[in-house]
Amino acid sequence: MDKEVERTVNIATLLKSREHGFSPYNVQVMASERTLQDRNDLPDAFSLSFHLLSQYAINVVPIPPDRLYDLLQSLYDEVMKSDRPDGEDCAASRLVSFGHVETLLTVLVQDLLGVRTRKKRKWAQEGQSVYPVLRCPEHLITPVAHLLQIVHECLKQCPNMTILHLATNYELLEVLFSLLTTQFSYRGAYQLRECVVAILDSILCSENDAPPVHLKLINGLGDLLKSQTGTQDTHLYHVLSAMLSVSEFNAIAHSSLEKYDTWIVESGFSDVMASNHRFLLDQPLWLEHMCLLVCRRMDEVARSVEAISQIFQRLELQEAEMEAFNQTHFRDHDGLFYQILLYKEKALRGDIFLLLSLLLSGKFRDEVQGRLVKCECLKLLPEVFHQVVWVVFQGHSNLLIQGSTVGSRDECCLDMFVRIQFLRFIYSIADNHRNRYLLLSNTDVGKLREVAQMRRLEFPESLQELVDQDLFIPSNGVLMQLITALRQEPASSCVRFWITRALEAFLRGETISLNQAFLLEQNLVEDTVSLIISGCVQNEMVMQGSFDFLSTLMKFNLQAFERCNRILDCTDKLTTLIRLTAENLVDSNMFLRCIILTASYIKEKNPEKIDFLKKCRLLQFFSKVEKQVDFAVKLNRLLTVATLSQENVSCLNTSLLIMILAHRRKELPHCLRMISDMDDGFKLLTNMKNLLSFWITHYTLPIKKADCKSLETSTAIMFSEWQLVVNRLLDADASEPEAIEHYLQKMHIHDTGRRITPQSSAMGRLS
Repeated sequence: MDKEVERTVNIATLLKSREHGFSPYNVQVMASERTLQDRNDLPDAFSLSFHLLSQYAINVVPIPPDRLYDLLQSLYDEVMKSDRPDGEDCAASRLVSFGHVETLLTVLVQDLLGVRTRKKRKWAQEGQSVYPVLRCPEHLITPVAHLLQIVHECLKQCPNMTILHLATNYELLEVLFSLLTTQFSYRGAYQLRECVVAILDSILCSENDAPPVHLKLINGLGDLLKSQTGTQDTHLYHVLSAMLSVSEFNAIAHSSLEKYDTWIVESGFSDVMASNHRFLLDQPLWLEHMCLLVCRRMDEVARSVEAISQIFQRLELQEAEMEAFNQTHFRDHDGLFYQILLYKEKALRGDIFLLLSLLLSGKFRDEVQGRLVKCECLKLLPEVFHQVVWVVFQGHSNLLIQGSTVGSRDECCLDMFVRIQFLRFIYSIADNHRNRYLLLSNTDVGKLREVAQMRRLEFPESLQELVDQDLFIPSNGVLMQLITALRQEPASSCVRFWITRALEAFLRGETISLNQAFLLEQNLVEDTVSLIISGCVQNEMVMQGSFDFLSTLMKFNLQAFERCNRILDCTDKLTTLIRLTAENLVDSNMFLRCIILTASYIKEKNPEKIDFLKKCRLLQFFSKVEKQVDFAVKLNRLLTVATLSQENVSCLNTSLLIMILAHRRKELPHCLRMISDMDDGFKLLTNMKNLLSFWITHYTLPIKKADCKSLETSTAIMFSEWQLVVNRLLDADASEPEAIEHYLQKMHIHDTGRRITPQSSAMGRLS
């Protein structure tokens, strides 16, 4: 085969594969027959199979079943070999480099599962898919399993390969979901599902700008979800949570807010996610079934034939035999069988908690909150906390447990995984919603009432409505359990960050003094301030979580500042806190915002407490205009439009808040003049102008309405005032003293004058 023919073959391969939605990512040059047969580093059987696969890629003509099974067997035998020296051109890399991962997936969809021969239903009922759902016949399970294992092994051995382009191949997604949810008698069914999950993870969980997947476009997915009624859908929850959290894997989201906004708008991500949430919530009792699984008691799980059989597939147990089996093997919670069961439950519940958190963060949040209350999910959380989430897994992480290799949980800590997802769920429940109170018990509500009476605070109407509905458990509410757990966590534990996030969510939204007072009684201000200034925190996440929690706990609350003032009882402690605040502004800016807002609140709305402002050393320090401008400049120096991200955009808002409060005091021109008088004043003001230009574009996007509301509730400043001050600062009229342009023009004229003067004198000397 000469070079021209070789090139033609390659082009034909690309065109044919694209017709079927498989655009090879890494195709280089289609090798000639002679080259393949002359290679002696791979067996003849593999070379012949490779050639047959190449011919299929060109023509997409069905391979006779017997030849296809032999082809897959020979590829499988060679790819699964693990004795090749490092760096040797292995079978997996050969398949990847010639685009044959996509070719194999084409074989799976078109031939093994039968898309090419599938016909439309003659009579489709309302809500039923037009095409029947693809199912894998039992007699094809072995070749299908071999094919999936080949693809999985290729992805493992060639980590730089991506199959991101397959995210919109809905026939492939249909096949993978079908394999994930079909119950096979095949003994290796669990390993098959794990391969499916790994392939789906590679398609969906990418740091690149992956296109969002429309669940409603996956043929028959609703029918597949309806067929899942037990614990066998462990893998399904993992995949669905990955699909809904695709933006968390997107590197753009963490690097450039400007690019992320563009991606969100152009991809229609928000609309697709809303559609996906609606699709899932419309599946009858699907959400309720998830809640049933995530809240089960461990003794109920241990009595479940399905749960036990799923782990120990060789056991053929009947209901009547379960009691004896439990008595023999599950009496001791430290025993091996119980630990295996616990391992499985932690993995399952972690995925479900993540999925529930994502649904609670979406457009239909109130509906999800209502359905969670109706099925009494929140009442059962304390038991789940004790029996599963906070129980330490005592088995070895490398136990040979079916289903233990989903994702990379063995490499991280399964205990940490389930705890973090549980705490994310608590955060999503509590965040600015009345259901935050359902994390309390009747005993806790009684204490809240006592605090309200003692401090003459209003008892929230939303809380009273829940009390009237008798929705609380008697004692041991999950929120108080989290406070106890927080005190037991090491200073730099990642779990500590997530606990403080959950507690912060209990306070988020409009400031409710009673909620703050209730947590103040637990000495959380003292504990958190002491932790920050102790020097023990070596984890940035924990530092950020601690500062953020303090900001919600202390905002507008003079009692909280009194407690803080007592801890900062010497100059060294105060200096340490101020230094740490200044050195960690990305982490501490919300705390800085809280102090400045509270100082302003005292001056504007509570002037009779002005003496307290003077006595509280923290408030006194940060209430000075010069200090506030200094920190606004420090915050702006950290940012440019190019480096602005979801992690640091709060720094921009805090610096802008300082300008808003200055505008209220009629001191905005004074603050801008102070900045312009700095050595790099021109650069600072130019950067501020660019940042504010992006700010107004970002926050006026239709998809940012919730963020605008969050700015309002967290600062008690209407968004219209934020917009007003930004527009004043961005005013193009250079005669306006509140416009940045006013000072830029002045500095430009002044700088130009300085440059002309020496040139003139030099010219004079020359003459």
